[in-house]
Amino acid sequence: MSMDQGRRPTTLNTPSPYFHALDVPNAPQVCDQSADVIPAGTSILLATLDTFSSTLLPPGAYTPTKASGERAIADRFADRIQDMFVTIDNVPVNDIESYRVSTDRITFTAAFRWVFGLPEQIYGTGTGVADGYYLMLRPLPPGPHTIHYGGRFHYLAGDFGPGIPPPDYAVDVTLLVTIGP
Repeated sequence: MSMDQGRRPTTLNTPSPYFHALDVPNAPQVCDQSADVIPAGTSILLATLDTFSSTLLPPGAYTPTKASGERAIADRFADRIQDMFVTIDNVPVNDIESYRVSTDRITFTAAFRWVFGLPEQIYGTGTGVADGYYLMLRPLPPGPHTIHYGGRFHYLAGDFGPGIPPPDYAVDVTLLVTIGP
């Protein structure tokens, strides 16, 4: 993993400044954002383990064509999330399962090769839904903070189509943040 000029991790395959925990599955990740000061009084939306389904995904067993298909796929993959944990400054967040949220269906327009660097024909206007674990953190006090979260995606045979071995992804992410005065 390399770092951009803002000291944020990037994937080995792309110069993108955006960090996604599954870029290097089964390897602990540290995302040092401490150089970018978050203003005091700012809440933080923490997307921990989540999944989505969209009509703009490449063709395959997990590509939906209707709203009900998008929801079924996102829900099924979110059901595969296990062993969730979140700590903030070494204090565990209790009852993580209660933070699961499913979104409504949205319409969006994806740029050419959008965030996933998908094949050129996969772009334009599509629909999608998400499902996963999201926490809206109250403003943290000024100073340095460590947010640690993770779990795993334990997929089952058939989740990605017949004959495709199910992957198992462990996610272990540590975010280092600084809250300003």
